[in-house]
Amino acid sequence: MAVSAPHTALVWPFRTPSNRYIELHKLLLAEIGYQPRPLSLLGLLRGDWRLLLRRDTLVTLHWFESLPFRASGRALSLTGWPTFSLIVLLLWATPARSVYFVHNHAVHDVQGFWKRLSERLIRLLCQVTSVRVVHDPGPAANVTYRADYLPHPLYWDAPGAPAPRRMPSALAVPRFSVLGSIRPYKRLDEMLEHWPTALPLLVAGRCSEALETSLRAIIERRGLAPSVRLECGFLDEASFAAQLDATDVLLLPHDPESMLVSGGFFEAFGRVPLIIARASPFMRGMAEQHPNIHIYERADELAPLLSAVLADWSTVPDARADAARSQFGWAACVRSYRHLLAPR
Repeated sequence: MAVSAPHTALVWPFRTPSNRYIELHKLLLAEIGYQPRPLSLLGLLRGDWRLLLRRDTLVTLHWFESLPFRASGRALSLTGWPTFSLIVLLLWATPARSVYFVHNHAVHDVQGFWKRLSERLIRLLCQVTSVRVVHDPGPAANVTYRADYLPHPLYWDAPGAPAPRRMPSALAVPRFSVLGSIRPYKRLDEMLEHWPTALPLLVAGRCSEALETSLRAIIERRGLAPSVRLECGFLDEASFAAQLDATDVLLLPHDPESMLVSGGFFEAFGRVPLIIARASPFMRGMAEQHPNIHIYERADELAPLLSAVLADWSTVPDARADAARSQFGWAACVRSYRHLLAPR
């Protein structure tokens, strides 16, 4: 049960309709004694600036480096850039404790100058905030960003989350899926170029028209249909859960240079029997600890890995729910949040 919350936590962003992570973050803050409130320019102008003068106020920032960019990532936002600059200045000048959660190495899908700019903004935020947090427990992330580790919560083990309902398969071949938003940084084009022709695969999630056209062209050129199904469209929470429960093997082909950890991993770990991911420092560590996690470095290594998985697929592997809870379950997250971020 949450304790009384006389302290304020200003949170950016306060709502992310397509990602429950921020809701879990606010629940964790409430558990350790904070009253979460939105951090916004309008709120600061209406009087929340006074909260920044208090040492017992906590400010938490997630994906804040994306604010100065337009949705395309290839130009600056005329409203986002001034808001970013003002809030950074306030964090530097006021005594409130600020915490920057470093989720990405760079803003997703940006290239060239814009990618380098986003990397510099991440470094700037690391300099002006009191505490940096990463969800990768490896030493490299800690050293790179001078950060502390907090576990990323499991979506299925959080308060109010519906219990997973495994859907048994009558097929001898495991059900492979890629679920969630379909974006360039996930490098699905590379994966499809090396996907075995007759192996069933579901790719489902919201996708831009241009990327959908590109991926369908690969599917047609390689003759992957009907084994490979590309279903573009937003997956609401219930639809995503149903697809995940019908998945035997979840694939995470994300670019390791874009982000530290994948949110999809914490949707699936302990719930889906097998996870295959492109290697990153975080995924290498997980694969060393858990036999149901497999990694590959290059796209041309994927087909041999899939062959090995199919050769060993006699019974559905254990999803290791207890191990997942031990590392990333709700109780573990509350303990870690309280240790690092409890009100002073």
